[in-house]
Amino acid sequence: MTVLGNYLAKSRANVLAGIRTPWTLASDHAWVTANRIAGWGFVATGTATALSALISSPAVPTLVLLVGLAVSTIASVIVSYRAWRNDPDSRTSNRS
Repeated sequence: MTVLGNYLAKSRANVLAGIRTPWTLASDHAWVTANRIAGWGFVATGTATALSALISSPAVPTLVLLVGLAVSTIASVIVSYRAWRNDPDSRTSNRS
C-alpha cells in the first residue's frame, strides 16, 4: 500500500488507474488533488498496517487496512468533487 500510494500521488490522468470519478476525469486539477490525497492516505494506511502487524494480533492489521482504505477513498472522492467545482478550466459544466 505504501508503494502504491507513492505512485498514485504522482500519477497523471488516465482511465486505467487512480481515483477515477466523473470529476477527476473532467478536470486535471481535480485529478491531481484527489490522487495526491489518496496517495497520502494509502502511504499512511500501508505504514500503519505494517506497524500494527508487528505489534498486535492478526485481526488488527486487517482492520487497520480496511478502515484506512475506506477513509482514504471516501476523502479523495469528496476532495475530487470540491476541486472540480472550484476549477474554472474543468471540461464539463460546474452546474450539475
